[in-house]
Parts: sequence; C-alpha cells; structure tokens
Amino acid sequence: MAVLLAGTAGFWPAATASAAPLAQANLVNNGNMESFAGNGVATGWDPWWETIANPGNGSLNYAAVPTWIQEGNPTFVQSGSQSQHIGHSWDPWHAGIRQTISVAPGSTVHITAYGRVFASTPDYPAPSDSAVNARMQIGAEPNGSIDWASGTVKWGGTASPHDTWGQFNLDVTAGAAGKVTIFLSANFIGDSRYHLDTWWDNVSATVTGSGPGPAPTSSGG
Repeated sequence: MAVLLAGTAGFWPAATASAAPLAQANLVNNGNMESFAGNGVATGWDPWWETIANPGNGSLNYAAVPTWIQEGNPTFVQSGSQSQHIGHSWDPWHAGIRQTISVAPGSTVHITAYGRVFASTPDYPAPSDSAVNARMQIGAEPNGSIDWASGTVKWGGTASPHDTWGQFNLDVTAGAAGKVTIFLSANFIGDSRYHLDTWWDNVSATVTGSGPGPAPTSSGG
C-alpha cells in the first residue's frame, strides 16, 4: 500500500454519481492512472506544487513539497488497478497533477475526477480525521497555461472526501488556443498529521457543447 506511513462546479459522493454518456470520448490521457513514470507520477500527467517556507514559529501556514506515488492497494483505487497517490507526513502541502488537452476553441468541456482523503496520525485502518480540511478540487485553464497560480484558472468547489471516493466536476469553455489545462489539487495548509494523503483516479474530460459557428456573411444591398 503506497500510503505515506512513516462556470459550473460541484462535488458529489461517489455513490451517487451518474454515468456520463457512453458516446462521449474521453480527452484525458491515462485518466485511470494505469501507468506511471519513474518519479511516481502517472504518465501523461505532470506534478505541480506550491512552496511556502516554514516560518519556524510553530505556524502551519506553510507548504512543503509532497511525494507522488503509484498506488495499487484496491482500497485506494477507484477504477482499474492503480491510482495516483500524493501525500506527506506532518508538513502541510498544496500540490497536485496537471495535464493539457486539445479541444476545439469555444467548446464546453465537462471534467470529472474522483478523489479520496486519508488524514490521520494513527496508521490505516484508523479512520480519517474529518477535522482536517484537504480542500480537494479541479481547476481548468481555458487557454492551456500550465501555471496553477494564474488568475485565469477556473476552480471548482472544494471538498474533503475522508475514507470515501468523492466525485468532482467542473465545466469550462475552451479559449482560442484550442487547449485546456486540467489541474487536480489538494491543499492541507494549516493542518499537520502523520498522514496527509490524497488519491486521484478515473479522470475524464468530454465535450458537451460546441462553440459558436462562423459569423453570418452580410450581403450588400
């Protein structure tokens, strides 16, 4: 178990999620996190993170760099045989993974991802501490920028699905660049536990609407 031992947006519990239409093509590469690079990040995805120096005064308002790990324990896999684990011990963190997809300009893209949280000082199977706010969410930059901190990123609602899989959803309209960057994020700034762990799995992006067609040509009269 790879646990660190040592717009329209929304969130729904996984049990109540409705299936997307089968006719829609998933634009995400390796959305089920079934293959991984040597750095522990799912292939097709890149890691991103925020770093805030520890002030050294006991405050937890800082962000360390977490660890990305390939997860194969079925308890922490929502679909298929693997998931993306991101976590750290004791130090708060704010980080995730990102992927840029290609889509026709003006298209409406519906993004779905499943996330899970385990925050605890005792090891699993102790229950996750629901007092910890993991602030998991989906973000999307409509012109393909990979800067998570850009003001152009559209962020969905936050949630902390402790000991369960939660479904996160976000709709975004693609800009003129014909690219959208998807960000999967968790933010533990302000909290400390031996386990500050999250998992992502079963990510999809589908086109649900097309942009406006060419403007009508006016005829002289």
